[in-house]
Amino acid sequence: EQRRKMLAHRLTPKALRSMRQEVEERADAVVRAAVAQGEVDGVVDVAVALPTSFVPDLVGWPQEGREHLLRWAGATFDSLGPMNAQSLRTARSSIEMMRFARSVVRRGDVLPGSMGGDLMAKVESGELERGACPALMIDYLAPSLDTTISAIASALMLLARHPDQWELLKSDPDLIPNAVNEVVRVESPLRAFSRVADADAEVGGVTVPQGSRVLVLYASANRDERAWEEPERFDVTRDATRQLGFGQGAHGCAGQGLARLETQSILRSMVERVDRIELVGEPVWGINNIIHKLDHLPLRLTPA
Repeated sequence: EQRRKMLAHRLTPKALRSMRQEVEERADAVVRAAVAQGEVDGVVDVAVALPTSFVPDLVGWPQEGREHLLRWAGATFDSLGPMNAQSLRTARSSIEMMRFARSVVRRGDVLPGSMGGDLMAKVESGELERGACPALMIDYLAPSLDTTISAIASALMLLARHPDQWELLKSDPDLIPNAVNEVVRVESPLRAFSRVADADAEVGGVTVPQGSRVLVLYASANRDERAWEEPERFDVTRDATRQLGFGQGAHGCAGQGLARLETQSILRSMVERVDRIELVGEPVWGINNIIHKLDHLPLRLTPA
């Protein structure tokens, strides 16, 4: 937690405000290119395009190796899940990412003015051990890619499937922040995460002893009929601020503010430039132990 605070200033509301114009401009460029194509893969051409153009620079990764980042980031999340066939299948990629991060830190090959640059400065001042830097860079890179890509792709899929909700956004763009919360509630980019109980507790009549590992099911909570009226219904006017798709509290996703900014920026540009979003094929879901994600989303975008 102390190490995480070393980079917290990079993702404060004030810091995000300073990034807003650049993120919005990049998002608009992505949407303009997609609209020009007409029929696109909503994952590859839109959801992936924005975070991969911005996040690696923010974290400070060199140009070398960026073609592997998506594969590596996905493998990192697989390694955080159960030890199963998927985690074994992607273990090599997770190890590759850590080795590459170590080589970047060893060479000091981080972009100046980035999170990585901040970490190297802490190393030079003696506030941080050099050996801690690779894991910290991965901790900020992987979630900032996968969760955002999942949220953007899920938003496009849901709005294509619910044209009435798309029309609501077009008629009232002020609903976009609310719509992003609803997308995250319905499709939960982060499906679950494990935690360790730091004290004895009782949950639902079950005793959880101190030291027990517990699986926190964010996706289940986000569709819990005891907490949400008609939880299966996608409604951009719903107050979904209580959704848990990015975690919560001290264990919330540190990059969720950036994920919201990127997703909102894509939707604002879409509202301005796109008349209709239509599915032209079946969405293809990916496999990951932690992240709920689409691999392909065939769409037709009709210009406004």
